[in-house]
Amino acid sequence: MTKRAGGCLIVVLLTLFAISSCGGDDCICEPGEPGEQVFVIQFQDGMYPNVDYDMCADAQLLEGLPSSNYGDWPCLSVGNTGAGDSRAIVFFDIAGALPAGADVRKAVITLYVEDYYGDCDVAFSVFLLSSSWFEPEVTWNNRMGGVTWSAPGGDYSATAVATMSISEEGFPIDISLPASMIDGWLASNENNMGLILIPGSGVPGECGLVITSSDNIYILRRPRLTVHYAMP
Repeated sequence: MTKRAGGCLIVVLLTLFAISSCGGDDCICEPGEPGEQVFVIQFQDGMYPNVDYDMCADAQLLEGLPSSNYGDWPCLSVGNTGAGDSRAIVFFDIAGALPAGADVRKAVITLYVEDYYGDCDVAFSVFLLSSSWFEPEVTWNNRMGGVTWSAPGGDYSATAVATMSISEEGFPIDISLPASMIDGWLASNENNMGLILIPGSGVPGECGLVITSSDNIYILRRPRLTVHYAMP
């Protein structure tokens, strides 16, 4: 996957550690229950588990431009452009990354808020995507070339896995995710279609936040998934 260098430029149109024994240079350990240690593994394009990791995909879906693809943009918008929703989708491939029998304790996705537009609080929810998609072709209408979503704007679970409200910029946000979700992804890669960030119904027009994507030149601002797990 080719990455696009550049800072964030969001134009509101129409009005995303190698497994090693504890003690290694890249290993993070935390205290756990008595007699156990909790390990931490992270996923971030160009950084974790190693600098060769390039298995995060993300894109922006614009209701106002339903046939346009934004899979290579350095930033993603979540909010209301004044012509409808702007949503962000993100995927981390974690297949085979944790040892067999790993007991996932918690998971966190970290997103860097580069900017926000409109004088408002931006509330949004995170849902599990339920259909596969292809980053270079995904749009509001299509999940890949010639294949539509079941409903425009993405196919996703009925229940949110997290909710947030943001009104500032220039800092990372941590979104806690259910450990059971990661368990499902590890059980079968077919369960992992990624996540979608959807603005709340009360977000007014021309109001939203801008997060850096996996294509951003600033590697440490790219989406990051952190998983904490223990071994039996």
